[in-house]
Amino acid sequence: MVIDTIHFKKALGSFTTGICHVATFDHESQKPVGLTVNSLASVSLEPPLLSFCLDKKSRTFPYFNKNNFFCVNILNHQQQDISLRFSNGTPNPWPLTKYSLLGNSFVHIDKALCSIDCQIKERIEIGDHVLMIGEVLKSAFSEDPSAKPLIYFRGHYIF
Repeated sequence: MVIDTIHFKKALGSFTTGICHVATFDHESQKPVGLTVNSLASVSLEPPLLSFCLDKKSRTFPYFNKNNFFCVNILNHQQQDISLRFSNGTPNPWPLTKYSLLGNSFVHIDKALCSIDCQIKERIEIGDHVLMIGEVLKSAFSEDPSAKPLIYFRGHYIF
């Protein structure tokens, strides 16, 4: 017997996760595209690889599916508003989000704990998601010694 969706979400909600914002840049519209993610995982040290999962029905999926570069921004404990804007379907969340565009593809969220620039190495379709695997090209860290991560547990942000 396979577990139902409600119980599956409840079970995984018992696992505390950090919250990230993952962004790419749409060169056609000249605008950034992003989403909130809690499925970030380290894949390999040599070469440095990380992964996140993206729902194929997500409005951001077409952009990540065609672009080969993205940036993972690990959000700090004061950036819950960013997490919510990019997870609840807000039509245009960018005007309220301070960020910098590095190069022509990497969207760094201001005051994130860390911004990690990646190049997609592989996309693996599995179930209703695509596992995006990226090679880490560069990272930048917050210099704020008091910064803490934004974390999520059982459907709630924890500070």
